[in-house]
Amino acid sequence: MMNGVITLDEYYTKDPIDPQGLSDAFVAFVRRQLAKKRQIVGIYADSAESVLIRGLQTALVKAGLPYKVQNARKGSINDRIRFYTLLQGAGRYKVVKTCVHTIDAFSTVTWKPGALRDERLDNGTYNIDSLDAQEYSTEAFQDKIQKILLLGG
Repeated sequence: MMNGVITLDEYYTKDPIDPQGLSDAFVAFVRRQLAKKRQIVGIYADSAESVLIRGLQTALVKAGLPYKVQNARKGSINDRIRFYTLLQGAGRYKVVKTCVHTIDAFSTVTWKPGALRDERLDNGTYNIDSLDAQEYSTEAFQDKIQKILLLGG
């Protein structure tokens, strides 16, 4: 058993998507997790996107899926980056090889050149959306995971 984080699946598209297409893809993703017997303990979305959250929640209700879309905590971005750096350095973060967009996002992320403080580059040259999704999905559990790691779990 691994005490850490494993990315088991992802959804990614570069194609333009309308609200209905997004809702359909989201419901299909949730159903795919359930079909693989994965327990869903939380669904988190960017808290700045309240219309998106309401749309995803409505899609779940219409599909008869008993889950709630919650606001991501969205603490300090550098705290989220440090969390994943800690996990990776401790060998406690894994990504299955089929999650190619998540792997690529972590492999290509960079700091903003010339910034006066640590700031992640967000100029469209790499896939920041996969990083955001990964970070939002675990941020509510960061403190608990870090305590487990510190206690040698």
